[in-house]
Amino acid sequence: MRYFNYLLLLVLVVSLQAVASPRLSNPVFQSLSTKNGLPQDIVNDIVINEDGFVWIATEGGLVRWDGVRTKRVAGPDNSLIDSSIYRLALQGTEALWFSVYGRGVYYLDLATQDVVQLEPTYYHDFEGFVQHAETFHWQDDTHLIIALTEEVHKFNTQTKTLERIAKLPEPLLGNSQSIRAAITVEDTLLVATTSGVYVKNINNLEQPLRRLDYLGDIPENLDNANAKFLLLDDKDRVWISTVLGVFVAQKQDFLKQVQGEKEHVFTQVVSDRNVWTLVQYKDDAFWMGTNKGLYQLSKKAGGWEYEHILEPHNGFTEISNKKISIQSTMGIEKAVQAVSTIVVGNKTLQEVCSAVQSVRAKGTALMIDVDISILIYRYRFNANMCFEFLHQLAEYGGDVEITVIFDGSCRHDSKKATIQRVAR
Repeated sequence: MRYFNYLLLLVLVVSLQAVASPRLSNPVFQSLSTKNGLPQDIVNDIVINEDGFVWIATEGGLVRWDGVRTKRVAGPDNSLIDSSIYRLALQGTEALWFSVYGRGVYYLDLATQDVVQLEPTYYHDFEGFVQHAETFHWQDDTHLIIALTEEVHKFNTQTKTLERIAKLPEPLLGNSQSIRAAITVEDTLLVATTSGVYVKNINNLEQPLRRLDYLGDIPENLDNANAKFLLLDDKDRVWISTVLGVFVAQKQDFLKQVQGEKEHVFTQVVSDRNVWTLVQYKDDAFWMGTNKGLYQLSKKAGGWEYEHILEPHNGFTEISNKKISIQSTMGIEKAVQAVSTIVVGNKTLQEVCSAVQSVRAKGTALMIDVDISILIYRYRFNANMCFEFLHQLAEYGGDVEITVIFDGSCRHDSKKATIQRVAR
C-alpha cells in the first residue's frame, strides 16, 4: 500500500473551539514540494535523525532535507533516482533503512554513504515482483523486524543475517490478503493483516501464525478485521487500529490472552474512524491520523475520548469518505476503461487521479493499478492510494458491478469471474 503526503510544517497557534468541529479551522502551512527542492510531490514517509536532518521517502527517490536545502540519495549507478521509496526507519546514527516499491529492502550506511540491498523476497504467485517492506520495527538495538507484504523477516545488524520468522497462512495468501504491520511484545510477534491480527512465538520459527481475537463480542466485518497499525506504547498498552476503530489492552493481559489464560482483553476506544496511525505524545494522549483528519485521543476520568483537531482542506476529503460504484453491461474491458472516467462532483477520476498507472496481464489475470489523493496521515496529507475492486463480477461479458475502495490493487480472474485484492 502507498501513501501521498505533502510535507507540511504547522506554523500556527492553537485556538480553542467547539469540540464538534475541527479545533484548527483555517490552518496555515509552509510546504516543501517540487517547487522548492523535492524530486516528487508524492511523499510516503518521513523520519528525523538526531542531527536534525529530515529524511523523506518520495515516489521520485530518497531525499535528505537540512531545513534549507534538499539532497537526493542517488545510490549505486543512480539506481535510486526516480525510485518509489515507501517506508523509512533509522538505526540510531549508523544507518537509514528504506523500502523500495517493487525492489525490496535497503539500508544506507550513514558513515560511508554506501547503499546495501537485502536479499530480495518475491511474491508467491507473481514472478519477478519483489516484496517491499510495509513497516520496520526494532525488537531491540540489533534486531530489526521487517514486515513484507506476505512474510515477516528479522535482520541481525551485528551478524548481517536475515531469517524469515513468519508468513501469511495459506488461506490468506490464496485470497490475496496482505500484511500491514508487525511488532514484537516480549517474545510474541504481533502481525496486522487485511484480514485480522495474528500472533506467534517469535523464537519458534516453525510455529504458524494464529489469529488473535481482539473484537470480543463486537461482530466482525470487513472493516474492523482490516488491521492497519500496531503499537506498544510507553505505558505498556497494546494498540490495534483498523479501518473501523481502535482497540487497546494492557500488555500483561494481552500476553495472557496469547497464552490462553484470559479472553476478550481488548477494549474498543474508537468505533467510527478509519485510523491509520497513532503517535503517543503524553502518557495518556495520542495524535491519531484518520480518514477525517487529525484527532487527539486522550484518557479522561470517564474513559478514552477523542477530539477533532484538524480537517484536511486538500480537495479530496469528500471522496475519501465514500465508496464509488459503477455498473456496466459491456464486459470487464469496458468496465475497466470506465474506471478512469467516473464522475466525482464536477471532476472525473481521470482528473482527480494520476489515472490508471498500469494494466498487466498474467494468464487469465488482469492487474490494474490506480492512484488517487485522499487521506491525512500523521501531520501531512496523503494520496497515491489505489482502488480495490472487491465485488464479484457477473459472468464475463454480462452486467458488471464494481465497488471501488481506496486501498490496494485489483486482479480480475476471467475463469472465476471475480476481482480480488492484490498485495501491493
